[in-house]
Amino acid sequence: MSLKYLSKIVLILCLGVLSMPVAVQAQHKEADERLLQAASDGDQTGLLRALLDTASVNAVTSEGVTALMYAAQRGDADMVNILLFNGADPDIAPANGYNALMSACAAGFLEVAETLIRSGSKVDVSDENGVTSLMYAAAYNQWLVCDMLLFYQAAVNKKDNDSIDALMAASYMGNTEIAGLLINHGANPLSVNENGVTALWYALKKEHAPVIDTLLKSGADPNARFEGEKAMTPVFYAKYHGDYENYVRLKKAGGKSNLIPFIPQWLINIDVADFNGKDYMCGLGAGIFEGKSATSLVLGFNTRLAKNKILEPVNDHYYYQLREGRGSIYLQTQKLFRLPWGRVRFQYGPFIGGRLAYTFGHYAGLERRVDDQWLFSPQLGFALISGAADVRAYYGYMNFGTLNLSPHRVGISLVLHINFRRDDALRRIFWINEVIL
Repeated sequence: MSLKYLSKIVLILCLGVLSMPVAVQAQHKEADERLLQAASDGDQTGLLRALLDTASVNAVTSEGVTALMYAAQRGDADMVNILLFNGADPDIAPANGYNALMSACAAGFLEVAETLIRSGSKVDVSDENGVTSLMYAAAYNQWLVCDMLLFYQAAVNKKDNDSIDALMAASYMGNTEIAGLLINHGANPLSVNENGVTALWYALKKEHAPVIDTLLKSGADPNARFEGEKAMTPVFYAKYHGDYENYVRLKKAGGKSNLIPFIPQWLINIDVADFNGKDYMCGLGAGIFEGKSATSLVLGFNTRLAKNKILEPVNDHYYYQLREGRGSIYLQTQKLFRLPWGRVRFQYGPFIGGRLAYTFGHYAGLERRVDDQWLFSPQLGFALISGAADVRAYYGYMNFGTLNLSPHRVGISLVLHINFRRDDALRRIFWINEVIL
């Protein structure tokens, strides 16, 4: 055999040897993909075949998800046991840190969660947001899972990156029994987040009365104020937001209202109608709302859309009929008395008020103007109140001194609320997915 042919044979053999690891790698990768797909689909037979066919039990997807995470998320205890028996690492997690135990705890798969812990999964590991398995279970109302985690010495007062603990999460979601369980295991009802917000504030924000009862009985402070709204007590917050039930509850527990005025809103006052049988005016104003006394102060302007026919006496027997245009600049205050409202969409109640107006005008076709004058109009009315707007109807008395024009008037106004003091510290707990509950 010539040297030429011998060198070709050697080259072919070398290439074959070098290509063997590539083929083996491709085979392993294909088996890993089948393992992950089988775990995602809940296909136990496919999972076993992939494991027998050289798949790595800790193989991950491009997002870092393992077969064990898929099995735990599905609550498939048999598949979890198979993977753990074959050496699956329970603490592997993707970049966001959300591991198999957290997934099982959030979904309430008690058997799977306990199996993972007994196989070495660390109870107090947190994800990228600092959230632990106990926090997830508390938020998603998984009482049995919480009880199991506490049995395995889960840290009950550990906090996430925003200083929110399991009790705050349970209180925010209205999970009364879990709140009690956590407190019985040492959860601190006086604990605060980075803004000074307590579990009581979270329960109050969501109007969870049973949780508030549990917290108050366990030593929660009914007068705790948080960093964002030092002027606002829990009692005032409940009253201001129309939560009468919890307002009464907090008052009975020793809660106190604000001692200083509190101005949380700008107002836009739209005078839809200020009228009687012979006159019609409308206008626009702007002002502020003081929350402690439920009093508004508005500066506005009213005018007639069309000139009004009036009679002006010349003597005891003769009158001129004139067409009068009139406007007024006014300063108005109204004090609202909210009635006990319960859990309804709207609040309501009577109000008293007054309008100090500077009126002026002119007569059509004449150079002579209407006599300018200061007038005061007392008001008595009723308001229907929502978070964004009020509708107010009232009786008012304003005497323009015009012969054939009654001083008795009816007013209808739309009051728009613009919040400029926001309770950002009470924003939602962002890692809780309320949609899936």
